Amino acid sequence: MASGSQRFVEVRACGIDDLDASRAASVLAAYFHAEHMRIFRRLLWRRLAVFGAVFLVGAAAISLSERAFVIGGGIIVAIGAWAAILEWRADQKLTALLPRSS
Repeated sequence: MASGSQRFVEVRACGIDDLDASRAASVLAAYFHAEHMRIFRRLLWRRLAVFGAVFLVGAAAISLSERAFVIGGGIIVAIGAWAAILEWRADQKLTALLPRSS
């Protein structure tokens, strides 16, 4: 789900179209996984911001080479992008499982 938007979905277990409740379980599992990934990304980005600031100050203090600075910054950005991709994939999975009705 898009950040900041709310959508209410009724998931009925053991209904006519879901006798063994496997679809309902899949939707709930995908929802909790998506929320877990959203929280993980937010916490990781906060920590990466602090770590990036410490890295920047430390790199300036010890006169780190430009190459080492770029590699360190690239690693921080790559980790942040990885977390965003995990969140996006979990959100896409949840969206695919939800009914298409508006």
